[in-house]
Amino acid sequence: MKNDWQIYILRSPRSGVVRYVGSSQDATERFKQHVRETKSEFHKNTPVHKWMKKLLSEGMSPILEIIEHGEGDNRHERELHWINHYSNEAWILNVGYPKKIDFSPETRAKLSRSLKNRIFSAEHCRKISEAKKGCKRPDVTMRLKGKPNPHKGEKLNITEAERQRRREQGKVAGTRNNRRRWAEITENKRKEFSEKMRAAVTSIWAKRSSEDRRAIAEKSTRTRYGR
Repeated sequence: MKNDWQIYILRSPRSGVVRYVGSSQDATERFKQHVRETKSEFHKNTPVHKWMKKLLSEGMSPILEIIEHGEGDNRHERELHWINHYSNEAWILNVGYPKKIDFSPETRAKLSRSLKNRIFSAEHCRKISEAKKGCKRPDVTMRLKGKPNPHKGEKLNITEAERQRRREQGKVAGTRNNRRRWAEITENKRKEFSEKMRAAVTSIWAKRSSEDRRAIAEKSTRTRYGR
């Protein structure tokens, strides 16, 4: 029937972990299409295609498994259900779904540990540098479709009191974060940082002329004593 559908998953041939969840009227044919797209010179540059390309280059292939059959218009709802289900077990490669995955505390802790204190090798850093060379930095005012930001230059529609409150809140948050960071630094690091700052200020001050120094001193005096 036209409304028949299947939910399928792709498992890693190494660990058996689910890496992708998909839906189709014919899961087997859809899997073959994935393989053809990956082998094509103009394959899609999505996470699942990158993963499959690496496996195929090593002589392996994902394991296809059909987990649900159904019919009707709830195909995408069921697919989203399984995406959320397997997202709690591993980092799956589905993209483009308007969803918020509710990770379990164990998965959150595992992801946090894997992302903290990562050290990239010199070879890895070199590859990143070479890949970025010649790339034009995107304009932060441009949207994904290349349209300029329609809100650029607009003023916030808030009262002066609210603007002042946000300003003070930002100062408090910034001070709190700076104090926390400073408390985490060891005594030797503090001394080293203070010496570097003192040397930098001394170097900058030495480059100024006597007239500039006198003007700065007078301005500082007026600001401090309100003269």
